[in-house]
Amino acid sequence: AFSIAGGADAGGEEVQVLALDNLIEDGKIPAQGKYIIKLDVEGVEIDAMKGGKRILETDSVVVCEEHGNDPTHSVSRYILEQTPMKAIIHDPATDRFEALTQLSTLDRIKVASHVGYNVFATSSAFWEQRIYSMNSGNARRAMTQ
Repeated sequence: AFSIAGGADAGGEEVQVLALDNLIEDGKIPAQGKYIIKLDVEGVEIDAMKGGKRILETDSVVVCEEHGNDPTHSVSRYILEQTPMKAIIHDPATDRFEALTQLSTLDRIKVASHVGYNVFATSSAFWEQRIYSMNSGNARRAMTQ
């Protein structure tokens, strides 16, 4: 329901679209860099990732939204089944960042249909290590409480 994609007869306004890979090709960012890419593209996350094949193979991490009202978990399904990236999600039950390997995990985590749940996707060991290192902070906080 909250999507920027629509047919010609849907009304609304025209917006400029730029593929993620154009950022490299147009010289806006160097091909070799460490990037955090936050996708907030209202329902076209998969299309955005398709337009970023080259940049997503670099030291980048994508933070994208898994919509609570999507029982098929289409964004995470695409990441797991159609890309070389690994998916990571914060599990509120353990207060830890965990590898997302089974879509059924999202059935438990996505409890509110009106909420978006962040999924981190990366093929970079650099970013994977940094995301998981946040778990040690959780353990330290728990010991001091």
